[in-house]
Amino acid sequence: MSGATGPSSANSSRDALRIKRSCSKFLSHHQPWSGAAWLSTLSAGNFDVDFYGEGEALTAFEAEIASCLGKPAAVFFPTGVMAQLAALRVVADRSGVNSVAMHPRCHIAAEEDGAFELLHGLSATALTVEARQPTLADFHALKQPVGSLVIELPLRRVAFALPSWDGLRALTNAARESGVWIHLDGARLWECTPFYRRSAAQIAALADSVYVSLYKGLGGIAGAMLVGSEAFIREARMWRLRQGGVLRSVFPLVEAGRGGLEKHLPRMTTYVENAAAVASALREIPGVDTAPITPAINAFQVHFPFPRLRLEKAHLSFAAACGAWLFDSFRDSDAGRSHADVTIGDAVEHWGLARAVGAVSAFLANVNS
Repeated sequence: MSGATGPSSANSSRDALRIKRSCSKFLSHHQPWSGAAWLSTLSAGNFDVDFYGEGEALTAFEAEIASCLGKPAAVFFPTGVMAQLAALRVVADRSGVNSVAMHPRCHIAAEEDGAFELLHGLSATALTVEARQPTLADFHALKQPVGSLVIELPLRRVAFALPSWDGLRALTNAARESGVWIHLDGARLWECTPFYRRSAAQIAALADSVYVSLYKGLGGIAGAMLVGSEAFIREARMWRLRQGGVLRSVFPLVEAGRGGLEKHLPRMTTYVENAAAVASALREIPGVDTAPITPAINAFQVHFPFPRLRLEKAHLSFAAACGAWLFDSFRDSDAGRSHADVTIGDAVEHWGLARAVGAVSAFLANVNS
């Protein structure tokens, strides 16, 4: 939950986790699996166990992801944060330029506690401070040399905004012509394919390197892949080791990711369509807005006419009483309002879209009473 840190905040987080685990109905993400369910699924297979980054199944999955994204090579990382730090460090070492052009509200800049600066001596150059995706004009307006350009697709903290295809091509073409490395933060790249009406490989072709998540849209346990040229991936593997990212074995993460690729990637269009339907229905609730009005991907923001702390307290009570978990966290907006993210996966299908929206309406009615 959002808010101040400290003992009371930690207790609140533990309460929230306990209540969430007791729920059976969820508005966001995929229907969660218990630890027993994951272990049962994994025990049903005869999996090759990798050993310190080496193994047939791991190598095959890396090759599969590289092929999906149209790149020569890929490497598994335990986290996306580590994958992107490795990518930016490789580029900085190659170019000798430590400045990275990015939006100040992208994940690397806003949500990793300064890791790129503190661990790798990199610096951020803001493309724009406006609440939108960067443009070609922003790139041309840069006042200093940069070694790399980071584009987060979508820009989560700006209501999951996506640039137009033509705008994205113009920006990446200009960077390439200037000799600037293009890196896509594609944690939700799979989810962007319906909006662009292009494959993940066609989107990835605009960049030199791409990171994708194995657990967000794909519903795996954890893990990430970084893709690019063979030489780039060789260097990234060295930084994975240096950052402590070579685990003794990651085969459960590999198999969960592979299963998610098979199960959820073909259903992304359905999830996006369901998100549009849910957003439309939520806007019928008095005082509720969504951003954007029509979601570009399967995720969007819901804006409420109540302050965050009031919603947090009421949400826990509602979830405990009804066994329904609606929102993972609330953030302050302005003028006593707040907002939360909604990401539509298969969980809402287990529940039913209409009943899920009805639960949100009932929850807000209780807040208002």
